[in-house]
Amino acid sequence: MKSALFKVMFKFMFNTFKNPLKFAVMLAASASLFAAINLHAGDDKPFMLGQTDINQAAIQYSNHHMGFELTQEQTRVLVKKLAATEAINQAEINDQMGLEKGMKMGAGFTVSNPYYPRNTSLDIPLPEQRYVVKDGKKQHNPEAYADPREGYKLGEDNKIEFFQQAAASEWFSSVTRGGAQAQEVCAVKFTNDERKHYEMRTFASRDAAVLEGWTMTHQYQCGTCSTLKDLAVYIGVPNQTGPISGCTRQARGDDSKLHQVKQCIVAAVGFTEMCAETWAYNGVHTGSQCRNDCMAARGKPLVVNAGTGELNSCLWCDEKTSGPGFKYSAGRTRRGSGLESAIARPNDTLFYQADHSRYFPEEK
Repeated sequence: MKSALFKVMFKFMFNTFKNPLKFAVMLAASASLFAAINLHAGDDKPFMLGQTDINQAAIQYSNHHMGFELTQEQTRVLVKKLAATEAINQAEINDQMGLEKGMKMGAGFTVSNPYYPRNTSLDIPLPEQRYVVKDGKKQHNPEAYADPREGYKLGEDNKIEFFQQAAASEWFSSVTRGGAQAQEVCAVKFTNDERKHYEMRTFASRDAAVLEGWTMTHQYQCGTCSTLKDLAVYIGVPNQTGPISGCTRQARGDDSKLHQVKQCIVAAVGFTEMCAETWAYNGVHTGSQCRNDCMAARGKPLVVNAGTGELNSCLWCDEKTSGPGFKYSAGRTRRGSGLESAIARPNDTLFYQADHSRYFPEEK
C-alpha cells in the first residue's frame, strides 16, 4: 500500500514540478516524510512476550523503597531492553545448584526436576513455619492454615516426608531459619558497553554485590529464572497465573507431558526455556499432589481471607508442596524481585532493594 502511494505521489510531483531543481527538493521532503511514517509504524508494531503485546500492555514499574517510579511508556522501553539481553552463564547457574539429574526429567530438558528424588535425610532441620513480627514478637501461621507445614508432611506413623530434593530441602530450611542463605542475593554485570551480554552471580549479601560493582536483581541465590529476559516477562506480563495454569492443567499431573507443558508456557508468556522447564516441573508436580484441593477450590477466589492473606486450598497446596522446590530452582520470584503480585498476601514482604531501573543508568 505504501509503495503504491509513493508511486502516485511521485507521478503527481513530476507533473507538477517540471523544474528539475524543484522536483528534487520535493522528492527529498517526501523521502523524509516516508521515513517518519515508517519510524512511527515501527513504534506501533507489536512487541510480543508470549501472547502479550508490550506496546499495548498496561504496565508501570515502581520501587517504593527507593522512591522511584517509571511512566508506562518508560516501563515498556525497559521491558524491551531487558528482553533483548543475553545471559552468558545461565547453564552454569543451573549446574551450580547441584540438583540430581535423571529422575522424572522432561524430554530434552536441561533443568533437573527439583522434586525427585525426594530428600530422605532427617539431619536437615525442619523449616520454620511462616510468621510475622508484631510488637517485637513472632506470630507463626498468621494466615491460620490448618496445616502450615511447607516442604514436608507427616506420613504414616508421623514419618517426615519431604516434597523436594535434598539440596532444595536444605536451602529452604536455611532461608526460613534466617541462615546464611537467607542473606544471599543474585546480581548481574554486563560484559560489553552495549549492555546486552551479562553474567549472573550469587553473592553472600547485598553489600558484597554492590562492593564489587554488580547490580542486584533479586533476593536469594541465582536460578533458572534469574535472567533479565525472564525479568522482562515478570514485569511485562504481571498476571501469569491464568495462562500458566492453563498450560499445566493439560498434563493433569502426568510427568510424561512435561515437554508439552514447557512449550505451552514459552508460547503463552515468553519465559526462557530453562525458566519454563522449572515452571513446568512446578505445575505438573502440583497437579499430582493437589488434585483434590484444586477441585475443591474451583470457583473460589484466590484469596479466601483478605485480612490474613489466606490462600484458597489449591494455591496453598501448591505453595507448601511445590513452592520450596520451585523457589530453589527458579531463583527469581515476583516478591523476591520486589514486584507486586496479582495475589494479595499482606504478610509477605517485597524485596524492594532490587531496583530494576538501574540496568541502563545512562538512560535514567
